[in-house]
Amino acid sequence: SAALDSVSRYVFNVINADVLRLFVFEFNTSAVSCYKKSGFAVKEIYKRDDGNTILRMEKERCGKI
Repeated sequence: SAALDSVSRYVFNVINADVLRLFVFEFNTSAVSCYKKSGFAVKEIYKRDDGNTILRMEKERCGKI
C-alpha cells in the first residue's frame, strides 16, 4: 500500500491529474481490499463473456468535489 500511496501522490501532485483509475478482477479480493484502503471506490462493474467481473475503481484528488 505504500507503493500505491506513492503512485497516487505522483499522479496528483506531479502529473496534476484529477482522477486515478484502475481496473481489477473482482475475484482478486486482496487487491480490491488494498485499493479500497488506499481511497479507491468502485465506479463501474463490467461482466465479461468468460464469466469474470472487472471493477473500474477510481480515486479522486483530495478536496475535489
